[in-house]
Amino acid sequence: PEENRLFLRLLSGRVHLVHTAIYLRTPHDVVEEVHTARVRFRPLSEEEIAWYVRSGEGLDKAGGYGAQGLGMALLEGIEGDFYTVVGLPVSRVFALLWERGFRP
Repeated sequence: PEENRLFLRLLSGRVHLVHTAIYLRTPHDVVEEVHTARVRFRPLSEEEIAWYVRSGEGLDKAGGYGAQGLGMALLEGIEGDFYTVVGLPVSRVFALLWERGFRP
């Protein structure tokens, strides 16, 4: 929890970048892409940080927060694909697979 608290203090009121990579290999080609999103945190009070840390949500997340859950309340906004922030730009992966003839 103390490390989680430290992460949130460092992120408070700031912008940081989140990078997610896609690697797709088919019999015909290889695709390697890196996607980046900018995440802007609101300025957080110590009370807000303590509340979020107590929730336990950020303890198993890179950066100490989960943008897809309660952590969403800590953010001012995201520039870029939300799914890049939470782990995988799903629409891009789907498009790459579709372009190569793969169907769900």
